[in-house]
Amino acid sequence: MLLIEDSMSDAHLIMRAIEREQLVEKVHWIKDGETALNTLIAPENPKLELVFLDIMLPKITGLEILEILKEKNLINENLPIVVFSSSNQDRDIKRAMANGAKHFLTKPSSYRDLKEALRTLFKQSLFKDRYHGTESTQYPTA
Repeated sequence: MLLIEDSMSDAHLIMRAIEREQLVEKVHWIKDGETALNTLIAPENPKLELVFLDIMLPKITGLEILEILKEKNLINENLPIVVFSSSNQDRDIKRAMANGAKHFLTKPSSYRDLKEALRTLFKQSLFKDRYHGTESTQYPTA
């Protein structure tokens, strides 16, 4: 999984929740839009199974990344992109979805809500084959 998030605290919370819930095996974190775009368009880049993309990024925004990827025909069913943002504005959601995002997730206000949102997202049919967690796994809440 590729996590594109400029906030260190948000990135750490997301990675912690993903690890605790055993949702994916490995997370690669990129902090700015330009590096993320270069990584996503690089032909030698290993195949990514999932991308979590923030909107507000330095250098190039997440929405601009989506537009460029769509323009280059690099968005397809094999690369689900989840926009994960503090924005809940209709125009951002519509723009993200129109440019190939498979899901738009507004950042929850608590760690507990974040874990629940991630579990729900990974259990949806789009990610069912990528979900590694189990119903019975219990972790202490932060």
